[in-house]
Amino acid sequence: MTTSWYALLEEGHIDYERAQCCYRPQWEMRQTEHVEGSQEDAQAAGLRMAKTHIPESFYLRPGDRPHRSVFATQAGTWVVQLKSRQAEAHFRVTVGQLVHTEEELGGSLPEWFPEYSSSTWSYLKFLLGGSLIKKSKA
Repeated sequence: MTTSWYALLEEGHIDYERAQCCYRPQWEMRQTEHVEGSQEDAQAAGLRMAKTHIPESFYLRPGDRPHRSVFATQAGTWVVQLKSRQAEAHFRVTVGQLVHTEEELGGSLPEWFPEYSSSTWSYLKFLLGGSLIKKSKA
């Protein structure tokens, strides 16, 4: 069995909720890179990603080069901080091995939820105007 290694990039953003005065940093997966080879090859690809990636929301003028600090954690993750003029961004890069994958389940709604009777689906079809899944007009 061959092992599949991936370099995973997550960008951080901060979600402010003024009503509750909450400050919640969150990470969003932005990029994955499949790496053929060993764990060392995946580590090299992850470090390259940490040294070169610039988030889409980070505005740079032509010719600008932001200040970049790359921190290696004990868990093997790189946390990157970018600074340029008034802007600041951060992201993290992790190297991981694919352990499990599952294909998307296709089919219609009645097949996904067999516990509902046909009369329930008929009523839902009536409510939606004749179609359980609306088709877009091309």
